[in-house]
Amino acid sequence: MMKVILVDDERLARKRLASLLEAHADITIVGEAGTLAAAAELAVRVRPEVVFLDVQMPPDDGFTLLPLLPLTTRVVFVTAFDQYALQAFEVAAIDYLLKPVAPARLALTLKRLNAQGSEAAAREIVIKGEEGLLKLNVDSIRGIQADGAYTKILNLDYRIHHVRRTMKEWRELLPEDRFPQLDRSMIVNLKAIHRLRIRNRDEGELFFSEAGTPLQIGRQAIRKLRSQLPASIAVGDVPNLIAISKARTC
Repeated sequence: MMKVILVDDERLARKRLASLLEAHADITIVGEAGTLAAAAELAVRVRPEVVFLDVQMPPDDGFTLLPLLPLTTRVVFVTAFDQYALQAFEVAAIDYLLKPVAPARLALTLKRLNAQGSEAAAREIVIKGEEGLLKLNVDSIRGIQADGAYTKILNLDYRIHHVRRTMKEWRELLPEDRFPQLDRSMIVNLKAIHRLRIRNRDEGELFFSEAGTPLQIGRQAIRKLRSQLPASIAVGDVPNLIAISKARTC
């Protein structure tokens, strides 16, 4: 069953779309929202596979919801206006339905969703940065750092994006097996790590490329990384590793 939520500020529009979706046995509607704030809370709570989202949601528009959705949630825009179609596909919408939604057109959308699967959606994330909405490949993120009321996304190209999202929200968004939280202020992409150099029990350097500037990490992060890094990752300063191991058994 595909879990979906309906987001539209018009109750009758939600009711009509719900009636169309009920004709499909593989769809289950797990919630509805009439505001973007309610939609964001609902999406985090029920983690739907698909959101059917209206574009015009005064005083904002549906695009502002995208950075708040779980990573694997896919979006189908539903609107009475066609001028937003290009923007919708630029931010990775699966489809764009015009109101009133035709049953045959909806069936085509559902077929597309079933063919794609949720894993494809998990490869990309939409963030709201200084320059507006931006689509990032998840594999290009090397780390997330706390920065006051914001967090910093550190990309493999060494660009930094400041976003208004908490570390707790990132933990809920990113898969923990790929993006463990090392301490209160740092999440890293295990697949992006090139080398870990340990200077002493309290200081280490995390490299994401041969020549890149390393991230400075502390004791807690070092200990967590040692238990999670794949064998293919180079770890330097073996004597220090031994010292840390002895200290943990004392």
